Amino acid sequence: MKSSRFESVLDECLTRLDAGESLDKCLQEHPQHAAELNALLGVARSVQALPPPPINRRQYQAGISLMLSRAKARPQPELTGAQRWQQLLGQFFRPALTGGLALAGVAVLAIWVYSLSNRVTTTAATALAEPTVLPATDAAEIAILSETTSAEQALPAELPPPNVTVLETVAEPTPAPAPTELSLLANPTIALPAIPAPTSAATAGMTGPASSGPAASCNTAYFFEPAPAGCPRFPAQLADAAVQQFEYGRMVWLPNGDLSGGALIYVLYDNGMYDVFVDEWQSGDVELDETLVVPAGFFQPVRGFGLVWREQPGVKNALGWALAPETGQELTWQDAQPTELEAVRYLQLADATILRLSHAQQAGLWEAVP
Repeated sequence: MKSSRFESVLDECLTRLDAGESLDKCLQEHPQHAAELNALLGVARSVQALPPPPINRRQYQAGISLMLSRAKARPQPELTGAQRWQQLLGQFFRPALTGGLALAGVAVLAIWVYSLSNRVTTTAATALAEPTVLPATDAAEIAILSETTSAEQALPAELPPPNVTVLETVAEPTPAPAPTELSLLANPTIALPAIPAPTSAATAGMTGPASSGPAASCNTAYFFEPAPAGCPRFPAQLADAAVQQFEYGRMVWLPNGDLSGGALIYVLYDNGMYDVFVDEWQSGDVELDETLVVPAGFFQPVRGFGLVWREQPGVKNALGWALAPETGQELTWQDAQPTELEAVRYLQLADATILRLSHAQQAGLWEAVP
């Protein structure tokens, strides 16, 4: 058969190759099988000028089977004693050694974990078992401690508050400083200092020791009737003040209003709120803003009133324009004893109207006393 012929040719070429003969000669002698032999034996050259014919798949597969059978039939070299021992060690001892090392590592880890847990348990038990050594105490101290502990255990958890009657101590009135003399002209004008930013001066002249409640009698009386509850802080004070009426409120300049010689400017709005500013205007400062166009029939406030009106936020818009120039007036004023809730000051204007100015929780409120 053709396949048997190819197998014999392939076997012949393999034998000649083993003998050291060149493959080219074998391919030249068997051109009809050159393609299969070239593919099987790895020769990458052509034996003809034309491209090699296509490979016969049946002969190619038969050649592969023949080469495999020859490889299996080829005798293996005899192993020496050392090589055989190396082979045995590689097959059996290496896996056993690897497994033994792994088991030893697991055992060491288990022993370490057990010893650690045992040490923690022993330490905790020792800490619990060891008694606390107290310093030596003689018998007298032990007896005192025992009596004190018994007395503390006998006391109730909470004691009722003691029934104490608190008597109010009336503070001596603070004498008012002498009022500053002012010259009142036909249209009185008063030199008013300049104003800083709004401060807590509303309470600066209205603070003092808090009253604990109404007293049975007072060292001094209020300057008007009916008198409010409680006692006044000091006798009524007379002051040469200044007042100016605006579209939506009024301004009042009160010398010595902070009880330390400084003047205060009260801005009373028609909505019942008021602001108070420390007056620091000095002679020689700008009196008014000449760039403002004053509507007919109105006036621009000057000096201290003007500075507050122009520069303090919201005052100008809230008051509007002045309805008349400022006028000098003799005012009577007096403070009530301040409490934790509010501080109160009473002002009596030239028309006998009495104003109550109260300051509580950062808000100033005013009203006319009926």
